[in-house]
Amino acid sequence: MERPPQQSRIAGSKKIGTLLAGELVNKGFDVGWSSQFHHSTGLGHAFTFTLDYLDWDRKGFPYPLIPFQVNCYGEDMRMPALGANEWIGRLPDRSEVDKILSKGGVLPPQAPPVWRCYDLGKAVAEIIAASPYRACIIGSSSWSHASLTDLHGFLWGDVESDREHYDQLKAGRFDQWRNLDPDKLRSSGQHEMRNWICLAGAMEGREAQILTYAESYIFNSSKCVALFPPRARDGDIL
Repeated sequence: MERPPQQSRIAGSKKIGTLLAGELVNKGFDVGWSSQFHHSTGLGHAFTFTLDYLDWDRKGFPYPLIPFQVNCYGEDMRMPALGANEWIGRLPDRSEVDKILSKGGVLPPQAPPVWRCYDLGKAVAEIIAASPYRACIIGSSSWSHASLTDLHGFLWGDVESDREHYDQLKAGRFDQWRNLDPDKLRSSGQHEMRNWICLAGAMEGREAQILTYAESYIFNSSKCVALFPPRARDGDIL
């Protein structure tokens, strides 16, 4: 029997989103904020696929969602910015980029520093803990992407480096992710690890309960699913 599609509308909360953005600004994080879509008709798949999974029985997701976008790709989100559609599926050579830039092309902004992502996540957890709300913080992303690294000719990701991060997560040492080398993340195609690094900051001091981890030399990316059970003194955050 075919499963019904994800619900067409997902509830948000302007009140909670505004509170979170305002408190982050007070803590020195100049985050963007918007109460409506401007150039798209819906959320990206990182959000909708996550809720599709959580709403497994398709009864409608009953909780408001506050989508938090992270600029994971930085300069490597090049194709739309430079208009080079032939680069889709591979990273262009530096000489190719320079040639386009010499004609007036502009690269997207760099991704935020890794430590900044970690500190941001930590601040989000602090704000939620001090608020009257209960919340579940979700870091939605895969790890190394074959399509983002030329280590193996764009055929598979940096599985070995993924395994190192898995071992750190399993050992409760994901606080070390704050100091990961951004150039290494980029060369490994681990751009989306920034979402996990934000989550690691929010979950600082907790133990990770790894539900599943799948390495892949066939598909585009390795996958990890983990829970961070709440500590007794802050049981309002999952």
